[in-house]
Amino acid sequence: MTAAARLIRRELAEGRTAHAYAFLGPASRKKRACLDELVGAFLCRAKGPGGLACGACRDCRAREAGEHPDLLALRPDGRRIGLETARLGLAHLARRPHQAPVRVLVLEAADELTPEAANALLKLLEEPPPTARAVLEARAGGSLPATLLSRCRAVAFPAPPLDEAAAHLEALGVEAGLAREAAVLAEGDVERASAWLAEGEAWRTAREAAREAVLRGGATVVEEVALAESLARHAALGFPVAEWMMLAVRDGLARSLGGRALWLSAQEAEALARLSPERLLAMAKTLELVRRSLRQNVTPRLAFEAALIELGRARGGPARGGRLA
Repeated sequence: MTAAARLIRRELAEGRTAHAYAFLGPASRKKRACLDELVGAFLCRAKGPGGLACGACRDCRAREAGEHPDLLALRPDGRRIGLETARLGLAHLARRPHQAPVRVLVLEAADELTPEAANALLKLLEEPPPTARAVLEARAGGSLPATLLSRCRAVAFPAPPLDEAAAHLEALGVEAGLAREAAVLAEGDVERASAWLAEGEAWRTAREAAREAVLRGGATVVEEVALAESLARHAALGFPVAEWMMLAVRDGLARSLGGRALWLSAQEAEALARLSPERLLAMAKTLELVRRSLRQNVTPRLAFEAALIELGRARGGPARGGRLA
């Protein structure tokens, strides 16, 4: 049993659960099982041993069938959770329970809340109705507004070791090199890595465009625009593409300072290391801005076009910058 599961079971057994929880960490079966256990206990009137759901009452049967009127699960409508979606959850919690002791809102991917949606949710969590319970699911605490996180009981679910995540992907039929790469980009989150790999040829094309963008860039404005389009062609791949580029730049910086490359080939890292550490740091700052822009729902093409301009300036060559190989 994980530390998170022990914490939840102890609080249920002692009858001192919080009105709001933040489940933090990559998606996993253990995280989902713990969330389901907590939600089931909230909704069950009969209660089994240790305050857990009994699994047999009217509430438990309705929940397991996905038909409980006092349970609402929300997820992003697109890439973000906007104000209208958040208001659905707030309205749900504001009403009195139909049959369970409380009403429960499960907010999946809560780190995708827009600022307006997060503020609306914060107001309810500051003064929650006595029958309101909320469970926010997010990949990391740092991706939630600090004010929102402070109103929740945080429960951490560490990512599995990268070797374990890569082995899991290999067991699904993914080639070893790709499995390791995807596991690193997803920080051990097998579900995210699987979703990217499921894009098939689109993922391979995006990776090659990322390599081209970091090592060479476009020789002309037209080439840079075309490269930005390749990077942004599949919106769902924007984050891993930006992360791939960041890891590549870090390899170049490591080599320029006498370290070894962990991501790129030795030849590619040496090519990047020809740039000064100052230029490589400028490239890293640019890519961090890309990641931040994508989180704020900026159109991927615009984010990558702006990044290519800055990356070219950092390289200091033709058009906007120079080619390294």
